[in-house]
Parts: sequence; structure tokens; C-alpha cells
Amino acid sequence: MVPGRDCEVLRDPATGLFHLVLGGGKSYVSSDLRNWQESSDEFVRRKPGTSAECPNHLEWNGWHYFLVGRNAVWKSRQAVGDWTEMETNIYDG
Repeated sequence: MVPGRDCEVLRDPATGLFHLVLGGGKSYVSSDLRNWQESSDEFVRRKPGTSAECPNHLEWNGWHYFLVGRNAVWKSRQAVGDWTEMETNIYDG
């Protein structure tokens, strides 16, 4: 499907589309989990030095969070952004 890398697959409840995110950067979109199209935008904007490992998406208390590696956390009210990087990062891996 895509070259082996850490990835996360999530469904956007607003559109019903699935998103496969590679390390927080490149992403693909699908309506059926079989046919994927590469997205032209990065899923989140990573600063230089931000890890591209172990992307993870979760929803909690009305917020969606996207974590990458050990040093970056973003939040949004929607499942697939607009993402805001959290200034104070207490995430320790």
C-alpha cells in the first residue's frame, strides 16, 4: 500500500473519509480503506527536530490530539485539523 513506516489510520466523522498519516507529515485519504490518494498537504506542520516516529491520534473531552514521537503534541476540535501545536509539552514518551 505505502512504503513501510510508522503510520496512524483515523476516520474523520465529519466526512467519513479515512486518513493514513505517515509520521505526522505525508498523508493519504481513502473512502474504502483499499484505494488511497496522496494528500497535497502535510497532516501537521512539524518543526525541524520534531520526531517522525509513532504518530498517534486520540480524542478526549471534546478535543482531538495528535502526538508524534517523544516531542510534539497538537490539538484541534476537528478529527483532522486545523491543528495547533501545544506550546507546553509535558508528554515524555
